[in-house]
Amino acid sequence: MSIIPPSPPIRALRRILNNCARPTRKSLPRAEKLAFWINAYNALAIKGILDGSSPRSFFGKAKFVYTDKYQAGGVKTNLYDLEHEILLPLDDARVHFAIVCASRSCPKLRSEAYTVGRLDQQLDASARDFINDETRNRYDRAQKTAYLSSIFDWFEGDFQRAAGSVPKFVARFVNDEHVGQDLASESYRVEHLDYDWNLNGEPPKGR
Repeated sequence: MSIIPPSPPIRALRRILNNCARPTRKSLPRAEKLAFWINAYNALAIKGILDGSSPRSFFGKAKFVYTDKYQAGGVKTNLYDLEHEILLPLDDARVHFAIVCASRSCPKLRSEAYTVGRLDQQLDASARDFINDETRNRYDRAQKTAYLSSIFDWFEGDFQRAAGSVPKFVARFVNDEHVGQDLASESYRVEHLDYDWNLNGEPPKGR
């Protein structure tokens, strides 16, 4: 039984979840699939947190990602399969900055849904926001070292396919022109930051 309180934002979330649960056509264009499933992932992750799941511990993360099941696109799925079996095969590395599992080291949740007409612009903005967020990635010009999110380690192959290497991918979105040039020439050493799985916000009162 859901323990979500009946507040206006939760009623809005329930409407989104109802829309996500409806079957989708297999013949949907790629952009429509990307937008639909990114929005579905983020809505379902929010529902999981509000229903009491959390990625902050090993067993909590296993429940949140693998055990909790949701109705989305007419199928029963979990967050892991939605990401790895549906979204990642659509082959857009920017997805990693669009889906949000509610942990502190995850990308920030956009205040708007992803839409087909603005999808490229939105994905570029999400990638740029994440890559230039100093709480998630840092660039030391003196030491020629990029301290990158563990996302770039876990999904290195996706970024290699998109740009040839992780540094070259990051170079496309980093704001500092000099850092971008050095990353593009692969003259930076890469180190990966520890991932903070604690929740990115305060839990509802009473939890």
